[in-house]
Amino acid sequence: MNRRIFALVRYLLSGLTRSLVGLLYILLAGAMWWLLFNPRSGQVPEADYFILIIGIFGLVLAFLVTLSIATRANGIESAPFLPRLPSRVEYLAAVLLSVLAFVFTIQGLLGLVIMVQPAGPELGWLAFLNVLPVWISADIFATVLALHATDFVMRGWSRVAVYATLAVLLFSQSIDTRGVRWLSDRLNGFATFLTRQQFNGVAQSVRNGANWLTTNGQTFFQDTVGFVFWPFNAISEAAQNGFFDSAQALAPAILLLYATILFMLAADFFATKDMQLTEG
Repeated sequence: MNRRIFALVRYLLSGLTRSLVGLLYILLAGAMWWLLFNPRSGQVPEADYFILIIGIFGLVLAFLVTLSIATRANGIESAPFLPRLPSRVEYLAAVLLSVLAFVFTIQGLLGLVIMVQPAGPELGWLAFLNVLPVWISADIFATVLALHATDFVMRGWSRVAVYATLAVLLFSQSIDTRGVRWLSDRLNGFATFLTRQQFNGVAQSVRNGANWLTTNGQTFFQDTVGFVFWPFNAISEAAQNGFFDSAQALAPAILLLYATILFMLAADFFATKDMQLTEG
């Protein structure tokens, strides 16, 4: 199995690196270095600035490269490979590994160049090594999330369901007192409508839910949804502070857990969908 996967990885990577799109990604890394970390500017970048910018660059690059490689994998040229694989998931794993190999190489080389240049950031090598797990886990998460946006993985309305769920979670995290009151008023209005329709038992349950939402809703959303987004907040705080405390050190591992769940979901979609390969 490993030999088949790595053969597919070499095939996908060779196609990307020899294409104009792959060259553009490399030029994008060079342009970012020239604009933001050029040693001729005479300014020494701060450590948190360096960590944040290179991390965001890795996230964006991972998302874009995933779209590019998944598009190639979904092309008609993949027709000879899929029937010969014992499991489609091997091809999906090859796409994931191809993206990560390319992104880790570009992001790692860019970080090393900035570290060794004369006007490098004030960040020790030990601290730089401690930052690598954060970048790696964030890149893996962005890659798996991007897979769900591609036609290669999407099955039916799966793309809409995944991103709509994320949008609802983001919206729930930002709910304040006014938002809770608005939701409570809508529920009370719905309860009144049910009462007019003589569904008194259901109306009372909805009204009880509205009352609970008024008293406990904001705390519930902040605690529940805040826990889901805790790894992202912890990584952001650690980057600003310049160090991870014992709790924040678990954030990359939880990000990898999220990525694993999303990859298993993508594998289920991909393994059971009707493949419709596209012509280039």
